[in-house]
Amino acid sequence: MTLDGKMRILLCEDDENLGMLLREYLQAKGYDTVLCSDGEEGYREFLRSKYNLCVFDVMMPKKDGFTLAKEIRMTNSEVPIVFLTAKTLKEDVFEGFKIGADDYITKPFSIAIVKAKIQNALRIRKTTIEHYTQTQQIVPKEITNNALDEELLSRAIEIVNQNLCNTDFSTERFAREMLMS
Repeated sequence: MTLDGKMRILLCEDDENLGMLLREYLQAKGYDTVLCSDGEEGYREFLRSKYNLCVFDVMMPKKDGFTLAKEIRMTNSEVPIVFLTAKTLKEDVFEGFKIGADDYITKPFSIAIVKAKIQNALRIRKTTIEHYTQTQQIVPKEITNNALDEELLSRAIEIVNQNLCNTDFSTERFAREMLMS
């Protein structure tokens, strides 16, 4: 999200006309949208900045959208990804969802449908964050049998609560912080 509260969208589309049309439309709808013309540029841009949502074409030069999404999922499993592509075979759609896409839109498409699906993906993400950041009262003393387990569980709860909104927090980092790795 930008300083002025706009949601940030990373758009990767190699068709220059379509990319500019989508970027301008999304910007007119209040989204801060960055357009990249290939997957390599998109990956560099994703690492350089924070995004609330990604929209990827599948067939792009240098790095296709599926590969780009796989690489992003290795560093960030939370950001919603929407594919916008001419690949309509059910095997391609399945592959997109298997990689971790939140939605898969085939070309030709309705711009109103694209807008609605982007809004839905962002709403679901926001609702998920709100759900998991609400105070869940777990009292380690009530569910453990000894002081050592109580201390371990209290430490785990503290680490998780400190990192609930951190999209870079991983199981590896959790293990390190728990001194388990």
